Amino acid sequence: MKKRAKRLCVLLAAALLVPCLFVTARADLLIEPSGDFYQAHRDECVYVYRAYLCNGPEGYVDVYRDPVSAWITDRFPNGKEIFVLQSYDLNGVLYGAIEFLDTEQENTEWKWISGWIRMEQLSLVYDAQAFYEEHIGEFIYGNVDFDYEKYDSVVFWSFPGNEEVNRYTAEQIKSWGNQLPLILKWQDGDGREWAYDGGFWICLDDPENAEIRFDARKSPPDVLIPAPETVPAPRNGQIVLAVVAVVTVAGLTLALIFVLKRRRQACPETGGRDADCGAE
Repeated sequence: MKKRAKRLCVLLAAALLVPCLFVTARADLLIEPSGDFYQAHRDECVYVYRAYLCNGPEGYVDVYRDPVSAWITDRFPNGKEIFVLQSYDLNGVLYGAIEFLDTEQENTEWKWISGWIRMEQLSLVYDAQAFYEEHIGEFIYGNVDFDYEKYDSVVFWSFPGNEEVNRYTAEQIKSWGNQLPLILKWQDGDGREWAYDGGFWICLDDPENAEIRFDARKSPPDVLIPAPETVPAPRNGQIVLAVVAVVTVAGLTLALIFVLKRRRQACPETGGRDADCGAE
């Protein structure tokens, strides 16, 4: 009886941990955004670490230096895939932080991209976390028996049906030592059974086949707004002119205050209002 109760506790703990495993399976690759804004607001940012497609209303998205800045550092056409590291809520508007080496620049050298994009202009790329959220009610929790040594190799999937797979030989798997236990099962629409080990999926009915393709997604993908043939370059000149205008006005104001102050000092009787005050 005690042994059975202990086993139930282990299975319950595994079931509770599954959502965390789906989200943090790639946490060892975590990269934090750089820049003064993130360092100043680090505790207010939320971990995201998911891929998105650009999908702005104008056919492109703007990359801002930071959420509170109007300075646009880059523009990306719709359809370009990016990876959002963290998000920041600015008065109800979510901004996602990006940080990567852009190797898709045409006729230019590769460029390091760092900045923030409005999350409302991004469409999520369907991933393992989205798969879990859509199929959570279909999982069967419990220990799953599977003999890795029966096969020359086994294919590990990020989620069933996805093209992102890894194949490992029986010798490689054996060298890992204690293999993670399979903690739940799921059946796809074609009747194939899959099992999850806390990081990856295995097709129990066809574990060596890396060509299994089907759409596990339930929700329809966002409609991508077509990108223009040429994405217009950011126009930050207006911002520069506005800053120059403000600085100029401030400088003239200070100069005027200085002149009036000198006049008052020269003619204390009139407060500097005399037209001839201060004249040689």
